[in-house]
Amino acid sequence: MSATLPYYFTKRREHQDNLKKTKLERYDELLKKLTAFLENPTNFTGYDLVVAYNRATSYAATDVLMECDKFLKGMDAEQIIKAPVPNPVLVNAPGQRETVKERLERMRPDAVQILKAIRKDINPHERYYDFSIYLGRQI
Repeated sequence: MSATLPYYFTKRREHQDNLKKTKLERYDELLKKLTAFLENPTNFTGYDLVVAYNRATSYAATDVLMECDKFLKGMDAEQIIKAPVPNPVLVNAPGQRETVKERLERMRPDAVQILKAIRKDINPHERYYDFSIYLGRQI
């Protein structure tokens, strides 16, 4: 019995490490596509983000999916993808219009929530850190 406990805890730790590694690898595509969309919001990068989100539904935590869904709906991703021009004008309500870039700036806090949800899923015991998104390219 005494030899069994260390073996159990060692195997449990190995399993947790493997799970964390797998999640990191799988979230990598979603993070790349989100970053590409944030830096250059076009119908092409919007499409890539939606595909990455759809793939993420098979492994991502519920909180991550909820934050992604909220962001994509807020950005009106379907309208962006179907637009014939790279930076279409979106209609919020009758008489209220904004470009994709303007809406993206307004929705940036929701994009941060996606990253926070991923961080929480991968490192649930890490202390909370309130961070921001920094882009390599100016919008």
